[in-house]
Amino acid sequence: MQLGLDFIRNNLARQAEMSVSEQAVFFVSTASVILANSVEDKQLIAAVFDGIDSLRYTIASDKATESILAPLDIALTYQSLALARLADDRDRTLSALRSVINYEPNPELRSVYVSELERLAGEDS
Repeated sequence: MQLGLDFIRNNLARQAEMSVSEQAVFFVSTASVILANSVEDKQLIAAVFDGIDSLRYTIASDKATESILAPLDIALTYQSLALARLADDRDRTLSALRSVINYEPNPELRSVYVSELERLAGEDS
């Protein structure tokens, strides 16, 4: 497992050298590996989450890229939510929930996400 984590860290360090589509595939697969193995390294999870956020911003800023990578952007959105939950990071969970709510086509699931968002946001009060 350590070898896999080292691979992830090395690729995080060189993500600027990757194309946008390579980054999208890297982050979707990396998030899947972290989630499947219940990796508890909060710094690594935060770095992946931040990389996904940055990539999603890059994708959204270019309409041509956005239209091509829309399915991967949606996958990244849901992976962000799962990573935030794994890291037990309330602020990132709130941010990811807001994004997921925008993409979720199923009204029943959207309602569940909205309820979770309201519950977490209400914890500030």
